[in-house]
Amino acid sequence: MTLNSLLLKIETGQPLGESHEKKLAKKLWLVPSFSRTVLHVVLVLLAFLMVLLGVTDSLKPLPSIVSYLISVVLIGLLIYVLFVPRSIRLSKYFSAVDTFYETKFAGLEHFDLYYIGQHKSPHVKALRSSKIYLLSNHQQLIFIDDYFKDTEYKLPKVYGNGSEIFLRVLDPTKNDQSRLSISISEIDYFHLSSDDIVPTKKPRNKKYVPIFQTFLDQDPRMDDYHFITLKLLNGAVFRISYDAYSALKNAIPLRER
Repeated sequence: MTLNSLLLKIETGQPLGESHEKKLAKKLWLVPSFSRTVLHVVLVLLAFLMVLLGVTDSLKPLPSIVSYLISVVLIGLLIYVLFVPRSIRLSKYFSAVDTFYETKFAGLEHFDLYYIGQHKSPHVKALRSSKIYLLSNHQQLIFIDDYFKDTEYKLPKVYGNGSEIFLRVLDPTKNDQSRLSISISEIDYFHLSSDDIVPTKKPRNKKYVPIFQTFLDQDPRMDDYHFITLKLLNGAVFRISYDAYSALKNAIPLRER
């Protein structure tokens, strides 16, 4: 199966089996490949050989500088092969994820989007993930389960903020019923368990900040002492991460306790 066909499955919401997950990781160059390893070794050896020929001036009548230039070109080619093709493939993967969510969030373009953590509650069966989406338009709050799950395949560190991040694929246990809509008129109050709000650490490369903050970041950033309690008038209680604070503060500032 080609990379494009695997990405099409993601775009159209089709979960991948374990074999296809591994194949996707291979197509994205996230797992070692014998052929790529051989190519890398050959390029290194050729570059070393060119340097050696330059030092011994063995390319006469050509000057030694020619050997050095060839070695620089080979090292440049090695760097290109190591990083550029994988980066291009991962860009296609993230584009497929964007296309998927454009479909799932169709009609919600005027809502503000937040990617937050939650304490999973048996009383809120629609939301099963520790990370969920919160969409707010100051009149309505929509909680949507994270449709994706982590795999065992690590992504390059450049996409993260220092913590490990992994290739993510669609979770077959999630569906379009994994969401909950609440009118702000149904909310009794929200409360911070502590004023100790630690700012989220972002990736160094600003280019990857949006995809990290809305998809790759799997740290709920909440524990037994740091969370927001959101209580509804019907008695239902949500415990969500501080990432939701700005959304609630903007939508219902007078209901903070």
